[in-house]
Amino acid sequence: MLSKKLNNISTLCSPLFVLFTFSIFIILSPANSEAASWTGTWETKWQGGGAKMHLVQSGNRVTGTYEYKNGRIDGTIDGNRLNGTWVQDGDRGTIRFEISPDGQSFKGTYNGNNWWNGKRAR
Repeated sequence: MLSKKLNNISTLCSPLFVLFTFSIFIILSPANSEAASWTGTWETKWQGGGAKMHLVQSGNRVTGTYEYKNGRIDGTIDGNRLNGTWVQDGDRGTIRFEISPDGQSFKGTYNGNNWWNGKRAR
């Protein structure tokens, strides 16, 4: 009788043990902190225009150019975000881009509230 009760308890505990172990594994696993690379050529559009952009990532720094009024990009990466500046023919402003998890597109803003989005060129 005691053996039967212990068997029933172990049968109930086994799925709970597996669930508990799996939960601990998920909680303690390091998050994938490596975002996709910004290096490459991007087809971009912004409010009022668009241009092909060429970016190079080195560590947490990104520099590049875009084909509109001699445009340049300079920024730093924080996770999946690129924060920095744009400069073109005497004008300048800020950018805040966020790359998608698959690294194939980004969404963002320039000068705080104007949209600027891009997708990798094919």
